[in-house]
Amino acid sequence: MAADDRVHLDVALEVDGESIRGTVSDGVAPAVEFSGWLELMSVFELARSKAKSKAC
Repeated sequence: MAADDRVHLDVALEVDGESIRGTVSDGVAPAVEFSGWLELMSVFELARSKAKSKAC
């Protein structure tokens, strides 16, 4: 894996029992809020697709 294939994300989690919420930031764009595991995975996928489009 090349260094430009990597994405660094800062994740802030708030855990309440079995549910989670928080923010994800790449340090450039404003942080994205999420609520629940599926939204967290969607935020990760969005970051991955943005990084992939920058590499092309």
